[in-house]
Amino acid sequence: AEILALCQRILQSRDEAEDAVANVFWEVWRRRERYDAARGGPRAYLMTLGRGRAIDRLRSQAARPDRKH
Repeated sequence: AEILALCQRILQSRDEAEDAVANVFWEVWRRRERYDAARGGPRAYLMTLGRGRAIDRLRSQAARPDRKH
């Protein structure tokens, strides 16, 4: 729930935030060997990934031409 709230604050969209969180958990599953408990707890790791994924989505949205017109 915290990760979703963080992503939603960054992206200003519930749908985009849900997609970002889903991507985070897929990444964690696929690359589980990357987690290093010595560098921080799981909550901090997930929040960091969520923030990064949300910012990546914002950058991607800014780079895309507006498809509504």
